[in-house]
Amino acid sequence: MLARHGRLLREYARHYLGDRATADDVEEVVERTVDVLLAAEHLAHPHGLRHATQQLWRECQRTSQRQDAPDVPVDRRLGPLTEPVRRVLERLGPRSRQTIIRAAEGWTPEQQANAENTSVGTINIRLHRARRRAQQLLEKSEPSASALLLAAPARLRVGMRRFAAWCRRRCTAVGWSGSGDPFTQLTAATILAIGGLASVAPAAPGATAGRVVTTAPRAPMVQPAAARLDTARAQPPPGGSSQRPSGGGDRGQTPADGGAPRNVLDSVLPGDETPEDTQLTTAAAAPNYATTHTIVAMGSGGTCKCTVLFRSTDGGATWTPSQATMPAGAEQLALPPTYPADPRVFIGTSPQSGQSAYVAPGFDDMPVPLPGPAGHLALAAGFDHGDDRAFVAALGVMVSIGVDATPQSVTPLLAYPQWLPGTAVVSTPAAGDSAAVVVLAPPDTMAISDPLAGETQAPAIFACGAGTSCTRRGTPPPQASDLTVAQSGVASAVSWNGGIAVSLDGGDTFSVPALPPGMTVQSTGATASRIWAVLTHGAAAVMWLPAGGGRWTDVTTAQNGLARSLRLIAIPQGPILDLLVGKGLRCSADGGTTWSSRCP
Repeated sequence: MLARHGRLLREYARHYLGDRATADDVEEVVERTVDVLLAAEHLAHPHGLRHATQQLWRECQRTSQRQDAPDVPVDRRLGPLTEPVRRVLERLGPRSRQTIIRAAEGWTPEQQANAENTSVGTINIRLHRARRRAQQLLEKSEPSASALLLAAPARLRVGMRRFAAWCRRRCTAVGWSGSGDPFTQLTAATILAIGGLASVAPAAPGATAGRVVTTAPRAPMVQPAAARLDTARAQPPPGGSSQRPSGGGDRGQTPADGGAPRNVLDSVLPGDETPEDTQLTTAAAAPNYATTHTIVAMGSGGTCKCTVLFRSTDGGATWTPSQATMPAGAEQLALPPTYPADPRVFIGTSPQSGQSAYVAPGFDDMPVPLPGPAGHLALAAGFDHGDDRAFVAALGVMVSIGVDATPQSVTPLLAYPQWLPGTAVVSTPAAGDSAAVVVLAPPDTMAISDPLAGETQAPAIFACGAGTSCTRRGTPPPQASDLTVAQSGVASAVSWNGGIAVSLDGGDTFSVPALPPGMTVQSTGATASRIWAVLTHGAAAVMWLPAGGGRWTDVTTAQNGLARSLRLIAIPQGPILDLLVGKGLRCSADGGTTWSSRCP
């Protein structure tokens, strides 16, 4: 493709991008276009110049939109400090607001403490409380479907009620029974009515005047929630035949082949999103990735303004969006060991959100809340093999949930103070580890099964096994606040803002390699032989370190987009995913030597 049309594609890209385009912008757009065409090769798309220029135009549009967006600092919990977030920050006190903004700009707690002549502990507590309050204000500021209905004009409300009644009568033909809670029906009607898609039109001869005229959808408009998890588990995993070529397509436009226009709901529902238009925040690979090549990712969609779930069954080359909207507060994923044979997707929530963790019975099913508190989760090492527990790290407590039990049971395992700036961190242990889950617990943690052992005086690694037993393994550095475990091999790492500690024995002992001067830690990932990290000093840098020790290797210069790195996902026996600030991702399948917008 480049040999035949490279020069012409570059000229078109310069024309589409305008005078402000640099040579790097042009090359990146052309490279992304070629990646999309190569990834879509198995779908038998024509790769002639006409098809290439159409795809090039779409990539140029996305690049222009990203350039138009101002560069904003990014907070680890709140994400990019965009205008809605800044409006919420204005409602905080001046010190709380300044602490969050400085943290997003890359200030360490030590630097803030020195600037304000106070202690690091005071800064950490203030930052934790400010982030929690900001998250609560953000959730309260989200308009509900009921508020939208009350704000709509009277004629629009009549149209929505008629549309809801029409759905109950007619939607069985397109796969939705019309049943379900009133909120689901109201949401569907609100989406169409506010978008101007359901209007009162003149009646046809012989028809009742004032009938609501709509475009009939080609697929279920709202996925119904599964009634029972055990019934959903018995269903076969969703197939991959619905995958679209990477890069998506024109929104709401007639296809180039002259076919029918796309479903009018595609422009406002999660099913229209692509990774290139989504602020991805997390991803997880199936534990059996070596045989399934399956990855699931989640982020905030740029079109629907909702939390979207994506899945790739070819190692990240093509992605399919879920038709179901993820719950507010969702920020972490966990997959069963046999996924997608066991099609459930477990979703961890922010511990401060007040919403429990969720499980989606299938990729396109609406998530169902699990019992117990809100928090990030991990599945037992023996999940799908007799141990049905999911472990949730919440405020003040770490619990296990028997997800297959009837009724589902919640058992506290570890307890620690609620006022601490963070919670415990749970992770599924590496293959061969005897534990069901590995936990990085904060100071003053007590194992509920052994209260006589007392509380820990510093952060500690716990291993929880069968029943309620949790035993202490080792003591990481006192600043440790995050835990990463390689699912193959023995490497694991704990990290904090100012450093990383590596363990090669399951958390019994740790070594602390020096960071490059001036760098702070934003994200880490572990494979069998390497510790990966996104380090920041103004701009972000992607680096790796041999697990056994050595020097840091910087791979940021291999791709321009890596300077916008937000989070790194290291997939054992698979690629390295780098989720970018703003939109999109970068993927490397050769250990960081080369990167592209889709995995090769």
